[in-house]
Amino acid sequence: MLPPVHTPGKSGAAAGEYKLASDNVSTGHARVILPDKDIAMPIAIITGASAGIGRATATLFLDAGYAVYNLSRRPCPLPDVENLRCDLRDRDSVDAAMAVLLPAIKGADSVALIHNASQMLKDTALDCSDEALAAVLEVNVIGINTLNRRLLP
Repeated sequence: MLPPVHTPGKSGAAAGEYKLASDNVSTGHARVILPDKDIAMPIAIITGASAGIGRATATLFLDAGYAVYNLSRRPCPLPDVENLRCDLRDRDSVDAAMAVLLPAIKGADSVALIHNASQMLKDTALDCSDEALAAVLEVNVIGINTLNRRLLP
């Protein structure tokens, strides 16, 4: 369980009512606008938050008061998640995500990076082509390494 970062009071907005401020990247922290308040928030970057475990993880981080970014080929249906279309096999796609993420996390006190996206093939060792294995490794190993190298201090 994640420690709560901000729990709105009875007069504040619920977590589902947070709205990201338009200048959140300039502050080094994600900011949300609550009635009569401007609050800095920690950031969670989740690969594959569009469904399943990734979406459940995004919900946990949102409930704990984090600004959540989803790096995925498909959008996360949660309204408060910032979706960045990203295919971890495509360097241009990763570069485009970094153009948003690097300014957003600059100077942030807390950034959580969760590697959830993966590719799985339903094959056997006898019929797995080199190309198919390379695609799996690109997402499941190289993509993770790329994000770690570019996002971690």
